[in-house]
Amino acid sequence: MSRAGFRGGSSLASCRSSNKYLSNISSFDCGHITMTYTALASLVILGDDLSRVNREAVLAHVAALQCEDGSFFSTLGGSENDMRFMYCAATICYILQDFSAINIDAAIKYIVNSTSYEGAMGQGIYLESHGGSSYCAVATLQLMGKLDSALSNTQRQRLVRWLVSRLTKEGFQGRPNKRADTCYTFWIGASLKLLGCLDLLDISALRQFVLSTQDPITGGLAKYPDTPPDGLHTYLGITCVKWADVRVPRLEYKRGRRDIA
Repeated sequence: MSRAGFRGGSSLASCRSSNKYLSNISSFDCGHITMTYTALASLVILGDDLSRVNREAVLAHVAALQCEDGSFFSTLGGSENDMRFMYCAATICYILQDFSAINIDAAIKYIVNSTSYEGAMGQGIYLESHGGSSYCAVATLQLMGKLDSALSNTQRQRLVRWLVSRLTKEGFQGRPNKRADTCYTFWIGASLKLLGCLDLLDISALRQFVLSTQDPITGGLAKYPDTPPDGLHTYLGITCVKWADVRVPRLEYKRGRRDIA
């Protein structure tokens, strides 16, 4: 197998057992760059040594997904190409400790050209600055070892200014004039940490916002206060809590009432 990646599930592969559907579905039965990233990350978290991973095939798959402008598709069948998938590609190569699959110069050019007039990065060229896209851009540069050289001092200062400006009276917003959202506590906060500017944040305000989204009955963190919690925002909120050195109160139940331990 010359190129290979991980799927999001086995449903497409199951169609191989039926010749009736094989010709129609086989072209869509391919790896996905995000699923490959999360699969490898999961294996590492579980303590796997990745010895059973076909590294050459995975890296060949990553290389085949890079576009001429330096960005990445998600699948060989074609898809959107933007900063999200570039981050996934960089993370895959970092986990496998081999960046030969990426044209790094083209990737850096795409990131720099995706910087808007506001100073932060969008999903691509001429697109609006966004907290998630900026994290993907900054993290990609960090993973490739190019964060200190790819951006000029002026570009770096403008980026930091934009990121810090996303802190509202409640928490971090992903874009100007948007409501504060738990997940951006990670996307913006982690970007500033990578840039060495975490000391510019009001950690107390972040603490209060993250904890305000916690469900007092079921636990978990939500996108906004007084809304149902979900796995994504719980993960990102706890991740933020970890780097911000914030303790999440543990909920205990005593005599039919809720107490915070």
